[in-house]
Amino acid sequence: MATSVTGSVLQAKFNSLKKYLTVLVAVTSLSGCYDIVSVDQPPSTQIEQVFTATVTGGASSTCTNCKPSLGIAVPASWTIADCQYRINLGAPLSCTADTDDPPIPDLEETPDIEWRKFLGSPVEIAQQDSIVVEWQVVPNTAGTYSLAYILGAQDLASAPQAQYSDIARRELIVGEIPPVPAMGAIHWTLLALGLMAIVFVYMAKTHRRFGPIKGVFIALLFVWVTGNGEESAADSEIKPMALSHENILSLIMALRSSETQVILEDPKTFAAERFLLSEPQKLWLSSADEDVLRQSIELMLSTESLSTVSCYVIADKFKCSEKLDNPPENNRGD
Repeated sequence: MATSVTGSVLQAKFNSLKKYLTVLVAVTSLSGCYDIVSVDQPPSTQIEQVFTATVTGGASSTCTNCKPSLGIAVPASWTIADCQYRINLGAPLSCTADTDDPPIPDLEETPDIEWRKFLGSPVEIAQQDSIVVEWQVVPNTAGTYSLAYILGAQDLASAPQAQYSDIARRELIVGEIPPVPAMGAIHWTLLALGLMAIVFVYMAKTHRRFGPIKGVFIALLFVWVTGNGEESAADSEIKPMALSHENILSLIMALRSSETQVILEDPKTFAAERFLLSEPQKLWLSSADEDVLRQSIELMLSTESLSTVSCYVIADKFKCSEKLDNPPENNRGD
């Protein structure tokens, strides 16, 4: 009889332990949903130079209705120009900046940086699904920083807030770009005229005659001014870049910080002069809707923050607008 009672007690304890382990495993499986697999970030960059930070993750559990929650920690004054993600290498989707939901846990070791949180659209997550997140970041301070990345997801059916993976950190060195004063043709001309005036005044005060040297001197000055003017004009010519998401952002950021007004009377020429286009791209540009293209460029140049702008291609239109929750995926373009 005693043996029977002891066996029943042991069986009850075993069943209780089994339930506890089941709950523990279930909670553990939800404690991240996406685990970080790799982080691709350049080791160094320069102020106002756009760089891309790419984080790849894999699903460690399943979820029928989850919203990806994506975090990057950078200095407070830096700009996140864009955020996109792909599920299982599918079409790129826009992230939405989020400040309403509970914040990501603080980084106690690095108080000089702050989390920027982004949300994706609700999706069904299967185990071993992959996610690739790309942030376009514009630093505006120099120094050595420890940036941080985190991936997570919120179960919209049961979890009140997102569950996150472990934090991944990468060091970034940001260097300063020394200002290079540029002299245009008008500056060289004024300098040459000033030198000429000084020489003439000196010759007049000393009562020296110019003689034949006057013609030679003026001719040399003319050649010098013309040569430097042509060289300066050549230096100021627009150098086209390869057409890429990163180069477009670099150009827009440079134009936004420039004091020179951008003239968009002919937006197609504006694009063709600044980017190296393939033949299919040239063909598309020639038939593109000029008004929509102009409005899209103007929006990128005038908006308060590029992170609120979403751009995509639909037929003959390159359309930029305030961030959409569900942009057309079939024709989405960088």
